[in-house]
Amino acid sequence: MSGILQTFLMYTAAVANAFGLFGGGYTVSASTYTDKYTYSDDTRAAGTVLGTARYYLAATGNSTLGIFGGGDASGNSTYTDKYTYSGDTVAAGTVLGLARAYLAATGNSTVGIFGGGFAGSRTTYTDKYTYSDDTRAAGTVLGTARFGLAACSSTANGL
Repeated sequence: MSGILQTFLMYTAAVANAFGLFGGGYTVSASTYTDKYTYSDDTRAAGTVLGTARYYLAATGNSTLGIFGGGDASGNSTYTDKYTYSGDTVAAGTVLGLARAYLAATGNSTVGIFGGGFAGSRTTYTDKYTYSDDTRAAGTVLGTARFGLAACSSTANGL
């Protein structure tokens, strides 16, 4: 993998549907830019920009929307962007419970889980974000405090 692509991917977050969204990241500064990548024909188009420029963020989503959360925006962030696929619209979502960067996210059709990260030190903290009503609650803590982690999900339980 080339150094430029590797650096780009290290700073971005993606969610999945019939297409994937890459959002935020770092070019010469923190970015609001999104790329909409369509799986079926391997095409890419610019998406709607995020509300706050940041990098080291995470994203999760379901079949109708994606949530980009946390990251670094001149300091650790609690900010979330709610990206609605059908209209390519972005709105502010409910803030996370702990400002952090280098976190990971996973989810299922009803909730997204933002976990771990760096909040001045490594953390086990998780946020459980309910898509339907934009609510957030503290989730079950992770077993080991860490940042720079990755997450994946099964459709049954988001793990």
